[in-house]
Amino acid sequence: MTIFTQSQIEEVRRDMTKRQQDEDSGKKFNLEPIRPVRFLVDGRAINLSTGELCRKGSNVMYHPVYWRYWKSLADKIANWIGAEPVFSDE
Repeated sequence: MTIFTQSQIEEVRRDMTKRQQDEDSGKKFNLEPIRPVRFLVDGRAINLSTGELCRKGSNVMYHPVYWRYWKSLADKIANWIGAEPVFSDE
């Protein structure tokens, strides 16, 4: 089960593939930094693969963290699922 449509999954794959190609070709100077991110829905972390929410008030150590995301991609995903992206450096 997934919380995303097939077209959303394909869009994220395209974005990630394009970024990898840019990194490989040396175009790193204009890329957004990659930062670890969690997605929160009503203060509860969500697992993007299953849609399962962590218990409210649970320790962040048990929240799913996504490591290869940049701000604009995380914002896009958060908008699709009605979540708030929370980056580890905030």
